Amino acid sequence: MPYVLVEEAVDIIPVIKKYIQILQEYESNGKEEKETVIERFTTFDYWYYFDKISVFNDLNCIFIPNKFLGYQNHATEPYNTTSGCGADGGRAKKALDPFFKIIEDGKRKEVLENFQKFAEECRHKKKNSKLFDIFEPRDDLRKLIEEENLNKTINKKTKAIIIKGNRGK
Repeated sequence: MPYVLVEEAVDIIPVIKKYIQILQEYESNGKEEKETVIERFTTFDYWYYFDKISVFNDLNCIFIPNKFLGYQNHATEPYNTTSGCGADGGRAKKALDPFFKIIEDGKRKEVLENFQKFAEECRHKKKNSKLFDIFEPRDDLRKLIEEENLNKTINKKTKAIIIKGNRGK
């Protein structure tokens, strides 16, 4: 089946959910079995930063590569990066451009530090951080993420779900 690019912000939400599921399965199996999207971590040039979503302990964010995030099919089909699969990183980035903005210079250092921690959690080291770009959601997508309660973390010790920013309200 050919891959279908995301067209609207709502198309991105199931893809984020699928990626969170992949990371949670990776974390729960002791980081032994890797999905292709984690195995090929160092091959991606465009990353999308989501703060307030936590899968790994002590890291309050996740990063998703554009070639995964830019296609609706990844929410329902196994991720496949083999030659001829129809997924194209350049097309995926163009499809995502309306929903994301590049991380600003003042924030970039902190985000890159978090990216390095995320990479280590995935048992990778991403080198030459100046050679890839990191983007964050624009306000309309950020609002959808909050409405879907994706800004949650799972406490590994108690398995309790904690909703960020909603305490005491």
